[in-house]
Amino acid sequence: MLTLFLPHAEKIINDLNMGPSSKDIRDKLLLSLPEETKQSAEKLWERVHVDMETWRNNKIEINPGMKVMKEAVMNNKKVSIIYQKANAETREYVIKPLGLVAKSSTWYVLSMNSYDEFRSYKITRITECELMDEQFNRPRDFKLFDHWENSKKQFVQSLPEFRVKVTVSPFALERIRFTGRFVQADDVKVRDHYWTELELTFNTEDEAVNFIVGFGNQVKILSPLNLIDKVKDRAREILVLYR
Repeated sequence: MLTLFLPHAEKIINDLNMGPSSKDIRDKLLLSLPEETKQSAEKLWERVHVDMETWRNNKIEINPGMKVMKEAVMNNKKVSIIYQKANAETREYVIKPLGLVAKSSTWYVLSMNSYDEFRSYKITRITECELMDEQFNRPRDFKLFDHWENSKKQFVQSLPEFRVKVTVSPFALERIRFTGRFVQADDVKVRDHYWTELELTFNTEDEAVNFIVGFGNQVKILSPLNLIDKVKDRAREILVLYR
């Protein structure tokens, strides 16, 4: 029963504009609980906190599309949107919103397009949107949680991989391990002079070049050998820039 009283992410409630804060709801619920359960719930709230904000706590204006998408999702209404892709290209779509998903502090709307194909749209990339009067039939067997989990798995499996074997200084090793983004820990081998051999995984070759150049003389490529020339070329470009 205590799982019902786990702390909620206040940011999520505020983004959805769903009325009273979780604190107000919590205080009202406490009044109706038996004393023993009340003490357990209070202890839980004092020891577990959910924070969806960034470290800098920058105030970001709520995208006006949230209000439209919330209404569309709840009433099975189509929405016309102008959407900006990752390459800055903008396209117009008519979508059938099925659900809203908060991925960390980022909102997505899971929809069907005009061909009834499932698509996910990042709310912050919707530059314009208009709620339409026309309704659509929601798929009877659609489960938001199940579909989102499957979509995540498919997305991760579809990501490209570019692997690079390197040897790194103690300084670079500490920084790379701190980020925890690229290191394949099972390939760690300590070499001479305390340098360590690692395998790093990137999405693209260009991403690998930029990352390695950023460490200067603290990271040395072992393979693939053709990447060495590309890192050298990038270093020359930097020198030319600062002449």
